[in-house]
Amino acid sequence: MPDISAPDLSSLRVFVGLYGLNRSLRWTWRSIDRCFLRPLAEAGVQVQVAAHFNMPKVVDNLQSQESNVRHRDAGWRRLALDGMILEDQRIDPIHPDVQRWMRHAFPEDDDQEWQTRRNLVYQLYSIQRLWTLCGAMNARDSDVFLFLRPDMEYLDPIDIGAIAAQLRGGVDLITANWATWTGLNDRFAFASRRGAEVYVSRLDHVDAFCRERCFLQAEQLLLHVATESGLVLGETAIRAMRVRSNGATWREDFSLTPKQYLRSVARKRLTKLGLPAY
Repeated sequence: MPDISAPDLSSLRVFVGLYGLNRSLRWTWRSIDRCFLRPLAEAGVQVQVAAHFNMPKVVDNLQSQESNVRHRDAGWRRLALDGMILEDQRIDPIHPDVQRWMRHAFPEDDDQEWQTRRNLVYQLYSIQRLWTLCGAMNARDSDVFLFLRPDMEYLDPIDIGAIAAQLRGGVDLITANWATWTGLNDRFAFASRRGAEVYVSRLDHVDAFCRERCFLQAEQLLLHVATESGLVLGETAIRAMRVRSNGATWREDFSLTPKQYLRSVARKRLTKLGLPAY
């Protein structure tokens, strides 16, 4: 990794990867630009940005209160992507044993459609496909990897110098210090090259995790994989809120500015009225 003790970060190579379900990027792209892409550009680092998005016909999840919402492939054109894969969302081709994984318990999931655990498997598959794209772009030798879900409104800008300093100091994986659920927050992460290889490989560990624990849970799976791989862990206080396909915002225990709160309320009302994203 380059010496980042000086203010000049121009030799730092950063890969930004978006993955999973693009259910609300039309709402969240501004926060991704404001909190990540713009600060990276201002720091003068070398950036490559890519995405793999799952493409269902509808979003239907009882737990997240999204009932047969038509999937809208929108928002990604607002971001300066250097590479992208759009792929139909289907469960069976992901892994021969995927249906057996579905039979394991998942906290707070429904017992009929298993949609929450399905969504986790879709997400883990997506980040693996993103890693394939990263290789095709010759970006696996980057110094810093940012893995971001597109259905999050990010509230705080990244300090890339501070993040790179943690990684240069021996940290492999940096995750949010909130919503850990006795594991590691898996909603976004910053990683070294070694940490990135482990982070994107979680799908390969689902079978062993389910056999050992008799359940499947995202945060505990990430902690298990990171621990088994011997990763050195770090934390970030960057905050983010989940934004659903129907415009609903799932707020964490954060203090919001009046503007942030207004956006979180207005999104769902605009969606109900059929008005465009702002």
